[in-house]
Amino acid sequence: LIFRHNKIRDTNAAFLREVCHDVKTEPELIPINSCQQLPGNTEERARLDISARGLWGPFQKTMFDVRIFHPNADSYRDRDIKSVYTQHENIKRKNYEQRVIQVEKCSFMPLVYSTSGGMAPQAMVFHNRLAELIAEKTKEEYRDVISTMRTKLSFALVKSVLIFDGFLPSLRATLGGLEGRV
Repeated sequence: LIFRHNKIRDTNAAFLREVCHDVKTEPELIPINSCQQLPGNTEERARLDISARGLWGPFQKTMFDVRIFHPNADSYRDRDIKSVYTQHENIKRKNYEQRVIQVEKCSFMPLVYSTSGGMAPQAMVFHNRLAELIAEKTKEEYRDVISTMRTKLSFALVKSVLIFDGFLPSLRATLGGLEGRV
């Protein structure tokens, strides 16, 4: 799961670097003092997956946290996929949104993806905005940019699923013990 998660995190960070500034992966959050009572993750060395400036405004900072889930897991068998996406977005919001808004003084977006290639509504908003900015900067057509982005994300997901879900056990074995961290 760590490898799968990191591939998507790094792919999104690469997209952001094309048009945003101050893009960081795994930025550490500002510690919360004992007077602040916030819901969610209050760990001293908490981290999110990505931060960047310039997605929504020239100097506006946004922090992102990635989650990837397997929609065919037994726990989701009898559930509508939209409700599963919403559940995962809400969990991320509950864990980080208030802390990011009140302490970091910036906005927060959960980026939720399924191993089947789908994405939650906030991730769609994120990718659509990013594609707009990249198309504007590179003078390419929006449809070509968003298509390229979706292809790169799909390949990152497929590669991670193939490697770590047992389809390519020999390749997994050559990666040197990552299997125990999945």
